[in-house]
Amino acid sequence: MRIEDVPQDSSILDGHLRACYARDADGRFVLATSRGWDVESVANAVAVEQVRAGIERVRVEVVAGRASILAWHMARAHMDARMLAAHTGFWVWRVKRHLRPAVFARLGESVLKRYAAALGIDVAALKSGLPE
Repeated sequence: MRIEDVPQDSSILDGHLRACYARDADGRFVLATSRGWDVESVANAVAVEQVRAGIERVRVEVVAGRASILAWHMARAHMDARMLAAHTGFWVWRVKRHLRPAVFARLGESVLKRYAAALGIDVAALKSGLPE
C-alpha cells in the first residue's frame, strides 16, 4: 500500500497512532502512521464478543454445578488447563480434575494459593461466588 492509502479511520486505538509499513514515492517500504482501520475495529469487536460469550458459557456451567469456580476464573484470565498448569506447576490432568466442583471444594490451602497466584487474585476471590 502507498503512504497516502494508509487507513486513518476511527478505531480501538483511541486516538493513538500505530506504525505500519507502506511504500513511499520511490517504491521503498517506510514506516507510516495509522489511526486505525474500520475493518480492524469490526474484527476486534467480534473477537471481544466471542470472548465474552465464552466466559458467559462457563458461568452458566458453574451456576449449574457442572464446573467449579476455577473454570470461570480461568475463562476470565483467558487461560486453558494447559496454560494454568504451566503457571502453577500442576499436571494438566490435575487442573482438569480440579474443574469438577466436588474436587475443587476439597482442595487444600496450598493448592488454592498456587491457583490464586497464577490467576492474579487472592484465595478469597478464588473461592467466592460469581458476579451476577
